[in-house]
Amino acid sequence: MRGNNEEADWLEGEDLCTYVRLVLIGQNKDVLTQFETSKVKGSVTVFNEAFHFNVPLFQLDAMTLLVGAFVDKMAVPADLKRKKKCKVLIGWLAFGSSVDDEMCKESWMELGRKQDDVGGGGGGGEGATTWYKLMRPL
Repeated sequence: MRGNNEEADWLEGEDLCTYVRLVLIGQNKDVLTQFETSKVKGSVTVFNEAFHFNVPLFQLDAMTLLVGAFVDKMAVPADLKRKKKCKVLIGWLAFGSSVDDEMCKESWMELGRKQDDVGGGGGGGEGATTWYKLMRPL
């Protein structure tokens, strides 16, 4: 995964740690599992890490995978005289059969088809490698 937000000029020239958090959400909106990538310093960040979520194929339609890109930024709050580290969301994506973005929805369904091709979703199937544009935080 790689993210590039041209409007994030406030990130320039600072010592930032960028990372991605993946959260698998079930049918009842409960968090089933979550992972974070390693934190990477620098302005051009590329992550090449694999995460495995064991989800039975018949439950795939009920799952949503949220992907959030964050930076740890040092900030000086107005009422403090020392720096404080804060986590800033710089972009996000959602994958699943119930998301609005057609490309993300199709990618999610393609993962299910690939797992089905290798024998019922028991793991060991092909991964997905696709570039996505992150959505801006609200």
